[in-house]
Amino acid sequence: MIINQTINNGFLTVNKTGAYFSLISAGGVVNVRLSEKGRVVLDTKMWVGMSIDKAIPFDEITIKGDDGAVEFWAGDVSMNQSRASIAGAAAIRTSQVFLEGVGQLTGNDVTRSAVRLRANKDIWVSGASFSAGGWKLPANEMIEIPVSGVINGFKTKAIIDIDKSENIGIIDDFLPSVVNQSNGFYISEDENLKLMCINGYLYTSIDGAPFQEDFDGAIDYCYHRQSDTHYLLSKINTNFFTLRKSINGINWTVLFEGSLIPLNSEGNYSTYSKAQIVNGLLHRQFQGQFVAFDIDSGEAVGKKWFINEYQPLHAIWMDKQLKTGLFVVNDNLVKTSDGGQNYYTVLENVSNAQILQVSEDGRHVATCKDSTIWLSNDAGETFIQAGTEYSGVDYLTHVYDDIWINYADKFRVYYILNGEGYSKELTPPQGINYGCEVFLNHVSGFIYSGKYAGASTQTSKSKLQIDGDLSPAVVEVMELLS
Repeated sequence: MIINQTINNGFLTVNKTGAYFSLISAGGVVNVRLSEKGRVVLDTKMWVGMSIDKAIPFDEITIKGDDGAVEFWAGDVSMNQSRASIAGAAAIRTSQVFLEGVGQLTGNDVTRSAVRLRANKDIWVSGASFSAGGWKLPANEMIEIPVSGVINGFKTKAIIDIDKSENIGIIDDFLPSVVNQSNGFYISEDENLKLMCINGYLYTSIDGAPFQEDFDGAIDYCYHRQSDTHYLLSKINTNFFTLRKSINGINWTVLFEGSLIPLNSEGNYSTYSKAQIVNGLLHRQFQGQFVAFDIDSGEAVGKKWFINEYQPLHAIWMDKQLKTGLFVVNDNLVKTSDGGQNYYTVLENVSNAQILQVSEDGRHVATCKDSTIWLSNDAGETFIQAGTEYSGVDYLTHVYDDIWINYADKFRVYYILNGEGYSKELTPPQGINYGCEVFLNHVSGFIYSGKYAGASTQTSKSKLQIDGDLSPAVVEVMELLS
């Protein structure tokens, strides 16, 4: 398999088993040392194009030379043998996989001759089962695997210890002094960047400076944790939308701008149906209609949507193809997996449901019924009641896995553990911002309350005890097809 690495400070070391080595590219002559079980089996100078012509088993590669990029082949077969199988690749297929825990990177494809993988974090790759352990792929290293079968990946999951959360308390002069309820906000790890969508604008504070308003007509801000990207949805008059995208939260580019379907002339939309991003689709529900945007391509669609002549109170599409979706309609939560040709009920009697929220990967769903929170970890097929306490807020924030959080005068978590649902207070009552949204910075572990309706600039701040990395590994996949 082909491996791309960088020589820093004159050398690099890669733990990789194999028997054949070839130098594909480097910044001049390099010294290559191959070792097995701590014993040097080869130590020689090489230049681009040189290869080992006979099998020499090794489990560690050390390359010394000028700093810069280096590309080499290391595997159980020689590069020439591998080329015989992949040289005929007539097309490529690329994709990006967000990996958390165990996930499939590729499926079976008899037309595929090889797969190239690169991830931004350490992961393990293997075949159909991890029972025998996986093979480690270090962060930012590219490998090529000549296989047509299923490839799975694994990224070590983080652990959150709810019982060790820390109450920081009330922070003054932290939020913009705007009278309204926030529609999405963001706080950076160092708190030097603050973003809040409220009252038709995006308010931005950089390095402690006063908040500045921008983007007239802004109705929703979304932070996409999987890709560490910011999105802002604006709506001018009844049907003209603008979707903006930012990598750093400061410089914005337009991803989509134009008219979609004619929305209801009164322009009303449910307080509870804020924009959400699920499986790369940003969805916004209005009264009897919705708009949806592909957050990668900017492709947009808007449709009027009724189910048996009823307007959904809440709705969320869970894939870019608009095949799978959840809808609160006629007092029930229903689901479709065929684009609305058929619906089936997944939770009954949710007439007072003020919540329908889905995690970014589409696996976890939160709603309410009989004044309690109900959670799902199978994409809304089944639900479990999460304790008996419900603070009456309009939405929850997905933390990680089966854990959700809200704020109504205090932080409270809702979660599933060993098939049972629970709820637990994280902080005592604090007397501010009843029923507001929550933002979690997944790097620092800090959680913040947003704005409810008043002009208060206060936020409630706490810290979750996190062991590990909450964000997924981003795996780039290139399949070589014959």
